Amino acid sequence: MATCSPTSSGNWSSVSWSCSHVPTTADDVFLSPFVSINLTLDGSVTVNSIVVGSSSTLNLGSYTLTLTSTTKPFDIYSSIGGTGTIKLIGDADIEISGGCQSAAHTIPNLIMGPITAPRTVTLGHTSCEAIFQVNGNFISGSSASAMVSFAKGHANSNITNSVTSYWCASNGGITNIDCQAGAPPATPPPISASVESDLAFALTFLGIVLIAAFKLRKARKA
Repeated sequence: MATCSPTSSGNWSSVSWSCSHVPTTADDVFLSPFVSINLTLDGSVTVNSIVVGSSSTLNLGSYTLTLTSTTKPFDIYSSIGGTGTIKLIGDADIEISGGCQSAAHTIPNLIMGPITAPRTVTLGHTSCEAIFQVNGNFISGSSASAMVSFAKGHANSNITNSVTSYWCASNGGITNIDCQAGAPPATPPPISASVESDLAFALTFLGIVLIAAFKLRKARKA
C-alpha cells in the first residue's frame, strides 16, 4: 500500500504520481490542499481511499471511482465534478468526511456496493462536520438482512438536498434522506427490437386504415 499524489494536473492515467505508478486498489490517493491540482478520470478506477484538498479538484467525467476502504473511504474539501459515480465497496461501517467546512460539497452520484450485513454510514466525526449535496443516485443497502443506517458524527453534518435510500433502516436524523425499508422500484424490461418492429408495423397499418376510412366517409358525403 502506498500514498499516491499527482505531481501535476491532467488525466488520471497519464499524470506522474509521487508513488511512481498509477494508483492501484491498495493505494490511498492524496490531492494536496496546498497545491492546485486538477485531476480528471479518463476511465473507471479503483483505489483504497481518496482525499481531495481544498485547492484541488477532481472531475469524474462519466466514470466510476471505486473505493475499497473499510474505515474512511474519502475526505473531500471541494466539490466533485462530472456526471460519474463514487462507489463504496468496503462492506463495513464507514465514515465519509467533508473537510470540516460549513458549505456543501457536491457529488454527482454516491453509491454503496453490495453489503452482506447491516452497515452504518457516519457523516463526519465529533470535531468535524460533513455536508454534501448528492445530485444523483444515493447510498442504499442490499437486502432486508443487509440494510444501511446513517448517523451524524457531528451535529451539523447533513445532506442538503432530497435523496432516497433503499433497504434503509434509519436516516439518523438527516431529514433529507428518504429512508425506504424496501427495495427500489422494479425497472420494466426493455422492449426488444422485434417487438419495436411489430409495434411500428401495427401503428403504420392502423394509420393506413384510418386514412382509408376517412377518405371513404368523405366520398360518401360527397
